Amino acid sequence: MKKLVFYSAKNTNGKNDAIGAFIPESEEFAKLHRIDDCDRYGINCSGIKEATRRENLLTVLRSQNENSIEAIAFFCHGWSKGIQFGIGMKQIEELCRVFSVVCREDVKIVLYACWAADADGIADTGAVGPGTDGGFADKLRDGMLRVGLGGGWVDAHKKEGHTTKNPMLVRFDVDPVADEDGDFDLPGGYWIVQPRSPLWGRWRRALAETDLKYRFPFMTETEIREALIESSE
Repeated sequence: MKKLVFYSAKNTNGKNDAIGAFIPESEEFAKLHRIDDCDRYGINCSGIKEATRRENLLTVLRSQNENSIEAIAFFCHGWSKGIQFGIGMKQIEELCRVFSVVCREDVKIVLYACWAADADGIADTGAVGPGTDGGFADKLRDGMLRVGLGGGWVDAHKKEGHTTKNPMLVRFDVDPVADEDGDFDLPGGYWIVQPRSPLWGRWRRALAETDLKYRFPFMTETEIREALIESSE
């Protein structure tokens, strides 16, 4: 079983986004999880047609062994309707079909990308449904359910921010049991750590100063909270 990493490989529009964030952060993620260089893929997104970016990504995924992928991390720009690798709402079905072949049933997907968890632009700080129902990450989770995946989750950012230090993180469980009516349309996600909650300050500091920013995608809510509590002892 293995993990895959995809990152935006070239700066866009004079920014320092790839060299300053996506490339080094993906390297650190891979190093921590002992991911081989051959399983970390740079996708050139600057000045490249979306269809080409998408095909480059899908070609890599299709080359993997069946049921071999336990997690995939994407380091790139994101929006409420898609991510930088040429994957938008219309391409979720195709992406999930590929996932269903090469991924383990309980695969974890982490979108280190701004806004991918967002649906309405509202930065709600409530505990449940923070304006995420109908956004890209929500629809990706629903698509994964539709192709028979279950037991994992999709993690994504609700707002703009640094690719790994952004604390506005929402989790979408790929939970077949929760889909009681079988329509593959679960309601939104939930905060990994709720803004303004007692652990919010520790969560922000941990993401900014420790390797929790690379570890949380493989931790349950309980494990994350325990790690935050222990960090202050």
